[in-house]
Amino acid sequence: MNTLPTELLEAWEKRDPACVLTTVDAQGVPNTIYVSCCGLLEPNRILICNSAFEKTLANLEAGNDQASFLFFA
Repeated sequence: MNTLPTELLEAWEKRDPACVLTTVDAQGVPNTIYVSCCGLLEPNRILICNSAFEKTLANLEAGNDQASFLFFA
């Protein structure tokens, strides 16, 4: 697996705890949620705690790899 860019890893250390995660369903309809419990698992993986976001999880489990993760540094 590729490592996340150095600039992103540096910004991660300075980030605001609240992040935004957007997924889409099979029809391309977006679903956006706030994520407050997340962390950098490895230099190439972000861990996000599933705290009752059913629609987001369903979109990910359906195999749709279209997602966006936004954080503020």
